Amino acid sequence: MSKKKKEGKAFTLNESKPTKVPIKALYTWVIWQFPQSCSKGAYAAVFSPNSNQGWLPAIVRKKKKQVQIHGHLPLAFKTPEEALTYLSKKFSE
Repeated sequence: MSKKKKEGKAFTLNESKPTKVPIKALYTWVIWQFPQSCSKGAYAAVFSPNSNQGWLPAIVRKKKKQVQIHGHLPLAFKTPEEALTYLSKKFSE
């Protein structure tokens, strides 16, 4: 599996596993405003303004002031709802 990285604004997204970044690092990103609570924090979706890759699934950990972005997936999602559905299915199995 390739270990290439995608460039973000103030960080890079690892292509082989989820990337943990401080919430502050997403200051230019869109964070979907309807997250779904879960034991890990909140399932959400994020969108980079510097890319046309689509919505990426993310887990927002508000107490830790951190977001875990699932930018390692082979494709992004067309809508934030699809990204959230992916996470809820992945972690409910």
